[in-house]
Amino acid sequence: RWLAVTGVQTCALPISAVIGKGLWVTPWPTSRLDVPALVAHAKALGVRNLWVRTGGSRQGWYGGRFLPQLVPQAHAAGITVVAWDFPTLSNPVADARRALLALAAGVDGFSPDVETRAEGTYATPRRVALYLSLVRRAAGARPVVATVPRPTPLRQRSFPYRAFVRYADVFAPMVYWSCKEPGAMVQQAIRYLR
Repeated sequence: RWLAVTGVQTCALPISAVIGKGLWVTPWPTSRLDVPALVAHAKALGVRNLWVRTGGSRQGWYGGRFLPQLVPQAHAAGITVVAWDFPTLSNPVADARRALLALAAGVDGFSPDVETRAEGTYATPRRVALYLSLVRRAAGARPVVATVPRPTPLRQRSFPYRAFVRYADVFAPMVYWSCKEPGAMVQQAIRYLR
């Protein structure tokens, strides 16, 4: 997955926690996360931030199993921790509660991975706004990163990108490897999201 973080001018918050080389980590609710090995691996790769899944609408909150160990170890290694979650927005308030738990655990930023209807997400402007307003309030001075599908002409007509602008500090469009040149796809996504 290619990630391009694009700044928006809606909030005047520092976004240093999400800048630079990052590594996305997807532990599952029942899997064991070897925190020392992960931090050592990230450090060896020159990673500046770890993006770690801490829950989702279907799996619930499970970041409490590893964040108390991960956050201080990553910080000691000079690495920030960004929690990410997969909200379906069928219950935006319940989805926001998981974000609040991650933020309370001391992460340096939060990134909701808001997918499309094909993934079972109810991403309407109203649901996105309610969810993100609660996340934004809890995040305080920490960045909120809108991880959104890569804007294609079809998605530009159906996905509520504009609903994110008021609450997100940056966009992280999901640009996956495909038959097109990924650099050009990232540039196209950034142009639209700006």
